[in-house]
Amino acid sequence: VWRRALVSGAMRGGAPTRLMMSARIASTKLLRAILSWDAMPADLDLHVFSVREDGKKAHTYYPRKGEWVMGMHLDVDVTDGHGPETVTVEVEPNTVYRFAVHNYSNEKVHPLASSNARIEVYGSCGLLESFAVPTTGVACGRWWDVFTLNGFAWAAAAAEPGGEECALLDAID
Repeated sequence: VWRRALVSGAMRGGAPTRLMMSARIASTKLLRAILSWDAMPADLDLHVFSVREDGKKAHTYYPRKGEWVMGMHLDVDVTDGHGPETVTVEVEPNTVYRFAVHNYSNEKVHPLASSNARIEVYGSCGLLESFAVPTTGVACGRWWDVFTLNGFAWAAAAAEPGGEECALLDAID
């Protein structure tokens, strides 16, 4: 369960700081991706696309907020800058996941590349990986392809004693 709070007195770039608190991730099958960014562009969206071994595809993003879609759940959707947006994924071994960010607001004077967007990925042991938006190249348009996660590699690494810390590194393409 997510709770969002504005903290007065604590300022980040002149704006009140948002704090997000969630229940601890207790299973090595779960991961949570958290997208945060500056005030502009106002609306970035975190998308997760999945393809199972049998060819079945799914996509979770803002119209599906609050729904579980093939093991993926958009927990929080923010449309007024800073984020965070969060997606929780129950990683299945027979599935490949692609995490991407879309500049929904498409403000020409505030491109995705200048948003200071960051995705942090958490598992049951804490922060596993962090990704910062590139300031040139692929993030100059409206999309940033952040990473692809291989469910087979995640499951294999997570099954090892103490293996989750390395699971994401082994599973990313």
